[in-house]
Amino acid sequence: MNKRTIELFQKGSPYAVVVPKAQRDPVAAAKLLQLVQAQAGEVSVADAPFTAGGREYPAGTYVMLLAQPHGRFIKDLLEPQKYPDIRWPFATAPIDRPYDVTAWSLGMLMGVDTIFVDRPFEATLTLAKGDVQAPGRQGQRDRPDLRAAARAERSATAMNRLFKEGAEIGWARDEITVNGRTFAPGAIVVNKAKPATMAKIAEELKIPVEAAAVTATNRLAIKAPRIALFEPWGGNMDAGWTRLLLEQHEFPYTWAASPDLRAPNLIERFDVIVAGRR
Repeated sequence: MNKRTIELFQKGSPYAVVVPKAQRDPVAAAKLLQLVQAQAGEVSVADAPFTAGGREYPAGTYVMLLAQPHGRFIKDLLEPQKYPDIRWPFATAPIDRPYDVTAWSLGMLMGVDTIFVDRPFEATLTLAKGDVQAPGRQGQRDRPDLRAAARAERSATAMNRLFKEGAEIGWARDEITVNGRTFAPGAIVVNKAKPATMAKIAEELKIPVEAAAVTATNRLAIKAPRIALFEPWGGNMDAGWTRLLLEQHEFPYTWAASPDLRAPNLIERFDVIVAGRR
């Protein structure tokens, strides 16, 4: 089976999946590649610039050649899924709705640019050893008044850690420039955080951070929400997935049952109530 898979994709259509270095969220791109590696998929890195599918790529670009034992799996995991127009028992019946709660189009799901290349191409590639890591970037650490972090997949985790340290956090309403770098509206602005704490978070989560002795005047102040996760007796699949999401991003939450929702002081205890579907 592995031999047939390799022979199939050596001919192309498709031949490889390229993950460019320039990504909206480099951390999400690294996580996607780590998920492929965790399933024994082979991820390679380009040692020199190359051209594939009429597009030029720099050294350091990640490439997944599909002529490998797990080539079919990588293709299924990353290619855009088109849900078939299935109507039963007659042609004018309503379309059959999907059962799955999410698709396998992992690039779309994670906001990562994954490019399928149909034709074989020449490139000097080295198999990545160990988990792919996102590049980290930390700006000036000795100017403690303001730090602006670009919005990324792990920004929520960073904010939750900073809230525990007593930092003040807001979203910039306007575009801001820090140390020559421009951040779009929605950048995270942090005050009253220790430089050592911010440096540690930036390094662990690989979030781009800049520090400067200025203050963003137009920002939306935010606070740590008091979250209640409602789950009915007997369990609920949506509530379980929501718990996983909250815990992965280090959101503190309180499990709530029906008696909690009936309590008279509900509004005093929680800012947000998340309820799963039944």
